[in-house]
Amino acid sequence: MKKTTRNLLIMLAVLVVLGGTAAALWWLPGGEPEEESSAIDYSVETEPVIARTSEEVASITVKNAEGTYEMLPLEAETEASASSETDSEAEPEIDFTIKGLEDYNLNGSTVTTLAKSLLSINASRNLGAKENLEDFGLSGDGQAKVELHYKSGETDTFLVGNDAGGNTGKYLLKDGSVYVVAGLNAGLLESRLSFLNTSVYAVADLTEESTDSEGSASETVVPDIVYSMKLSGSNFPEEIVLNYDSNRMSSYLITSPVVAESGTNAFSEIITALKSLSANRVAAIGVSKESLAEYGLQEPFAKIEFDMNGEKHVLAVSESNSEGNRFLVADSSDVIYEVAGDTVATWAETSLMQLRMSYIWLPNIKEVNELSLTYSGGTSNYHITRVVNEEKSTEENPEYDLAIKSGTGKEIDYTNYQGFYQQLISIAVFSTDPAEYSGEPVLRAEYGYFDGQEPTLVEFYAIKDQDRYAVELNGGYSGQVRKASVDHVIELIEKLNNNEATK
Repeated sequence: MKKTTRNLLIMLAVLVVLGGTAAALWWLPGGEPEEESSAIDYSVETEPVIARTSEEVASITVKNAEGTYEMLPLEAETEASASSETDSEAEPEIDFTIKGLEDYNLNGSTVTTLAKSLLSINASRNLGAKENLEDFGLSGDGQAKVELHYKSGETDTFLVGNDAGGNTGKYLLKDGSVYVVAGLNAGLLESRLSFLNTSVYAVADLTEESTDSEGSASETVVPDIVYSMKLSGSNFPEEIVLNYDSNRMSSYLITSPVVAESGTNAFSEIITALKSLSANRVAAIGVSKESLAEYGLQEPFAKIEFDMNGEKHVLAVSESNSEGNRFLVADSSDVIYEVAGDTVATWAETSLMQLRMSYIWLPNIKEVNELSLTYSGGTSNYHITRVVNEEKSTEENPEYDLAIKSGTGKEIDYTNYQGFYQQLISIAVFSTDPAEYSGEPVLRAEYGYFDGQEPTLVEFYAIKDQDRYAVELNGGYSGQVRKASVDHVIELIEKLNNNEATK
């Protein structure tokens, strides 16, 4: 054999070993490959394991570590089109539900996707029969056992086992053969409750209709309003009741267990949190005394009843679990949800002092036309009139200057009156603990208003042997204030009557 021929054959053998069959053709005499046929096909052939249609299915049963659930087909919905041959031959759209969950807020598209994925399964590898099925996670019922029951009476059964390694998929056992299957739906390993929607509720926006000068009507979204709210449960020894009151500066008034304005930052955060609620998962369905007790809801940690934008809801939550989450029931639903603790913390963990304004009452100085003070030294009355400030006023928004006279007819400088007024309304509540008090008030302040609304009455009472006063707002207990703050205001009354500086 010639040396050159021998070298050529050696080179050809090396190229074949390296998978260069196509390249080797270049070295053979007259072996240049054709343009089209020389391309290497890298596609992976798959072998059908299940190939059925939704129309054939009577039911699908899935059994896994979380339990067993059964998927059932719903009636087919077709859109017949006499003029379309494609439509007439198309498979009808069949959705699936889960037996026993038909009356719940089920995520039907997720169920249908899972069911249909089980009717078309292709394997990338067929490993054949294996004796050591436990090595593949296919002993017993594996990670999941699936039974496909057809209307014909036939049944397909297969097991899903361990990951096959890398991104190749999972092992699947059917009819004695082990396959490698990619893209199996994760719902195979979940409980039936995982298919329920976790959106608890969402309150619709509050809108307001208006008509412009040309008669065109429009609708505008306005700030949400909580018309009423009640907090109870073990975290609230006394129920907290709050109502919407447009006459109040904050628009909200606490009526129990104290009387006080709300509208604090804490309350604003509650309004935001109450607008909608979503859970992490559905923990249980079919609420009973036993299940409520199991999830810490028979005597809830906190309960809230509220009316937002005319939509009423009732929520109750348990104590936090080890992960910081809480169990929750809503309205008349028999679903128990698990929610993240921070989604309900604003109302479940609040307190009366966080909800109430620290001040007793904050009437706008320009809205008060009468101020009457009764104290140990007698009674002092102040009459206020409004004078339009032409320079600052517009047709839509008039601005007023105030003219003040005492009950004796003496004119009081506005600056002096303003200084006293600020001292009076800035007396702050530091405790809402109950207090025992009796007798006549140490100081009684009554506010009358230009707009004719009912007067507001604030009264301060001495608490025996305490360096503090109890305060009532319109006859209802509002909390405790520091004695020194009230005494200081009483001392300023004489200065105000003499038209002296009161700051």
